[in-house]
Amino acid sequence: MYSPAMTFIANATILESDLTLDYADRTIAFASSVEVSRSDAFSVLLESGDTVVPGETLYARLASNPDAVLTYVVPQPEAPAGISLTERTTTAISVTEITGVEYKLSTETEVGTWQDGAAFTELTVGTAYTLHARFKATAEAFESAEFTLSVSTIGIKPTPTAADVTVNYANLTITFTGLQVSRVSGSWTAANLVANNGAVTPGATLYVRAPADENNNQSAVFTLVLPARPAAPTVTSTVTADSITLTAPAGTEFKLADGQWVDTAEFTGLAAETEYTFTVRLKSTASAFASEEATVKATTEKAPGVPGGGGCGGAVTAGTMLSILGALALVAVFKRKKIA
Repeated sequence: MYSPAMTFIANATILESDLTLDYADRTIAFASSVEVSRSDAFSVLLESGDTVVPGETLYARLASNPDAVLTYVVPQPEAPAGISLTERTTTAISVTEITGVEYKLSTETEVGTWQDGAAFTELTVGTAYTLHARFKATAEAFESAEFTLSVSTIGIKPTPTAADVTVNYANLTITFTGLQVSRVSGSWTAANLVANNGAVTPGATLYVRAPADENNNQSAVFTLVLPARPAAPTVTSTVTADSITLTAPAGTEFKLADGQWVDTAEFTGLAAETEYTFTVRLKSTASAFASEEATVKATTEKAPGVPGGGGCGGAVTAGTMLSILGALALVAVFKRKKIA
């Protein structure tokens, strides 16, 4: 116990020796000749041995001299200063350690217990805490006012899923926001990263994570396996002298020579007796790349009416036509000689 322990704000006839603070028990004791109250109206009187709160204001007077009131504040040291966060992980926090200071952590729903050390372990990942620090009570002083500091453990970002990336199977690209996508497992260097809206390869394996920031560690890695291209479709052809019709599975697209891809399987206005080369593939869908490509060659027929082309008189070859013309010429010559 120590007496006196009051911060006097006004003069009074009460003696300091009439008031005694017990810093360990947080109580005040006084002689029976003294009246003490938390109200300057003395409506409710404290009893000797009652608990007091450091920093609160009390009023005291001698019972024999009620007009001489002493106003004082129960002494409390100032809060410690210069405390800051020194280290944190996903489950631990450390702050500046000062001799004689005790520490505790609290959340919105829980209040911790005071401890001498400035390190806290076995905390919850990604959680906000309030650090409390104060000088401990001694035989000569109450505990100090509290210093508070907002701190938090480091969080871990959620693991991405397939829903967090969008693959454009037609354009062979991938889009995403706030993620890293790598072509190489375990490597996150710029050379191996796929840019947002960057190109991808059918059948490739990509590695996706949410990168770390100042408050969170990076997420676990999600492995995204892109589908390979489907096999090329099987295609047959039907030809005429000026058209070629390709028969293929639904969803097939076609390209003549170096032209554009089209959905139409019938190609008209072609030259007779000509070989044409087509490229065919299954079109891309919302969940699949375009298939592998196949090459189809087809030759148009001879035009109708051309000798050998199936016109009137049947199939007539060029040699036969020349023989007929030659015979007609000889007949003409013979007739001119006979007339002569």
